[in-house]
Amino acid sequence: MITLKQYLYTVQVGRLGLLTDPTEEEKRIAGDHVAYMRKLTGDGIGIFGGAVKGIRDSRHLGLFVFQAKDDVTARKIVNNDPAVKTRLMRVCLYPYRIALWNTKAFQLETDQQHYLYHIQAIRPEQVADPTEWETEMTKQHFYYLKEQTEKGIFCIVGRTQTTDPSTFGMGVLRAVSDEEAWQISVNDPGVINPIMRLNVMPFGIGMFNEDWAIE
Repeated sequence: MITLKQYLYTVQVGRLGLLTDPTEEEKRIAGDHVAYMRKLTGDGIGIFGGAVKGIRDSRHLGLFVFQAKDDVTARKIVNNDPAVKTRLMRVCLYPYRIALWNTKAFQLETDQQHYLYHIQAIRPEQVADPTEWETEMTKQHFYYLKEQTEKGIFCIVGRTQTTDPSTFGMGVLRAVSDEEAWQISVNDPGVINPIMRLNVMPFGIGMFNEDWAIE
């Protein structure tokens, strides 16, 4: 049996006008892009995908988590995305690992919406060579997110498996307001102390694999 690896690719538009005034061709390609990710998810390759909401500038970000047998196969999957093929969107591919998962939290309750939780180490060297204090704070950070996931607040938590300054952690949580989402996020010990830089943005889930689970 082949052990599949996890990957994450992010996309950003190549032309900002696409977010506010797309051409008919751009609309078609963007639709094909979403359909491609949904097909991958239906085929059991894709795990989760979506994009930030309400942001129409350079901070706009889409992402897709999937699995493949190796780096070459992962790159082929990314390159076959219609938005990547046509260079409508700029792409970055990362090795990735989902650490926490709660299928129920993908569903929203009354007045709730999803938010993207994005963190990066303040000190770049921390990822490859953490101090004892940073190691302890990272453990507390994980335990906090694990508790929030078990409570049904976070639906997914993970991070890129790189050790350079590009390394980042990503999660998606549900809350009834921007204020609640921010409060949940800033209570993370890694943010309080602080060893991590935080960004929280409204997020729309486009697809997820209901049958997927952490092994």
